[in-house]
Amino acid sequence: MKFHYLIVIFSLMYVCCRVQDQEKTMVSEHPILKKPVLKYKPNIELPDSLKNRGITGTVYVECVIDTVGHIKTARIFKSSNEKLNAIALEIAKRYEFFPAEQNHKKVNFIVVIPLTFDTSKEHR
Repeated sequence: MKFHYLIVIFSLMYVCCRVQDQEKTMVSEHPILKKPVLKYKPNIELPDSLKNRGITGTVYVECVIDTVGHIKTARIFKSSNEKLNAIALEIAKRYEFFPAEQNHKKVNFIVVIPLTFDTSKEHR
């Protein structure tokens, strides 16, 4: 009977050691990700036609940053005023970044850029 207990104990120890080894392997294989860093942020300027009408709001633009750091694609993620969407897309496409890196290799990365248009700030 004692012999069976020893076999069970050694079997459990072996399984525990294997699980720990697998966890170490999984952690070491996890890719290291370096997020993109903003290089250039364009000014947010409203066209006179929108300024004069007092149109304000915030537009969230989802962008794919390519391996060079340029905006590859842009789309409206959320908008408080549809009249600002076209200008928001134009502004977002002018952003520049140092690209994201994964395991020391440049990769595409998705970000959401919030653009707030507030005409009251321009009159101060």
